Amino acid sequence: MMRVVDFLYFGSLTNAAVGPVKNMKILRKNNLFFKKSKYDINFFDNKGLYVDDTYDVEIDVNINRSQAKKYLANLSCSFLGTSLLFYIYFLRHAKAMINNYLKLDRRPDIIYMRDIFSAYYITKEDKFNDIPKVLALANNGDGLKMLFDNFPKLNFIEKFLRKKEAYIYENVSSIVLLSNNAKEVFKHTYNDKYLDKIDVSYNGLDDFEYSFKKERKVKTKLSFVTTGSICKRKGHDLIVKAVGNLPKDKRKLFQIYFLGDGDLTISLKKMCTEMDLNDVIIFNGQTKDVNRILCESDFYIQVSRDEGMPMALIEALRAGLPSIGTKVAAIPEMIVNNKNGFLIDNESVIELSSSILKMLSLSKVEKKKFSVYSRKIFEERFLLTRTMERLINIFDKVKH
Repeated sequence: MMRVVDFLYFGSLTNAAVGPVKNMKILRKNNLFFKKSKYDINFFDNKGLYVDDTYDVEIDVNINRSQAKKYLANLSCSFLGTSLLFYIYFLRHAKAMINNYLKLDRRPDIIYMRDIFSAYYITKEDKFNDIPKVLALANNGDGLKMLFDNFPKLNFIEKFLRKKEAYIYENVSSIVLLSNNAKEVFKHTYNDKYLDKIDVSYNGLDDFEYSFKKERKVKTKLSFVTTGSICKRKGHDLIVKAVGNLPKDKRKLFQIYFLGDGDLTISLKKMCTEMDLNDVIIFNGQTKDVNRILCESDFYIQVSRDEGMPMALIEALRAGLPSIGTKVAAIPEMIVNNKNGFLIDNESVIELSSSILKMLSLSKVEKKKFSVYSRKIFEERFLLTRTMERLINIFDKVKH
């Protein structure tokens, strides 16, 4: 008998730039794989039942978007403003989505939630008490720490939020974490509570439609690339500073491409101009050709200050790129030092400069070994079929 799994996300599944959204859309396109194991997966976001950027059921989310944007624009303005932003943009959004989901009168076999806000309201509903609930956390094992790092003025309600968080964990069947590092952080943060509920499942991707061995274009300079939102958390400013520390003759050997956009774009472009780096660091903006650019690049950089599991780095591994990354969250499970790249301490500009030079000095044979090892890690840990098999195992566990 086919069992129904409803995936819930309080945001929009049309926003492909967000990591959890990328992951859910990939799973949605592979529904047939789940059906072979007798699971029919359905996806609900803040507009309704999601079907490839269209909606079978349109539901009304009663959120004043202009008001939310106003608070976003004034994010750093005040203690009260940040708190209101948190309440309006996250909690109310999740509550509105769940209220509309309830109107659909769904009775799935399993409810799978990709955000803690939706999980809070779902676990409070008595009608779902007998339905196994799976909560997947896209963070480093302590979601509230990441929240407070981004919204430091919310620290005053930490005790209140920790109680709400504990309530959620008590009332779900499985807590899915993205990495073994996240599992250790979670165990430490919650004093080994909920151990019987913890499951680890890496995000996964389909393999390339074309081979990573594809001949790269003949270039006069080596190329590094980094993708994703250009913001403080992703560490793009560290890259600019690290390149600025290098001798000018070394800068002539390579270019670094920033694929993406964000709130630091303007200030970092200004910094590059002031440091005479405009010929070295190239801002490409948003692009649909990420996979092609990765295949044509030589190296990848992921120097995030904080992370869950960066999908962008999985894409780089899939392309067989030697990579530089910080010792943050899941990144050390993706980059093995001196095997497929170099790991550096968080925020260490000096180590980043040194690692760039080490990449530039790799021989063709060494570079090839690094590339093959990146592919090995991708195929063993992050191939999509492995991710889906892990999810099916989790569904089987909570259903029985």
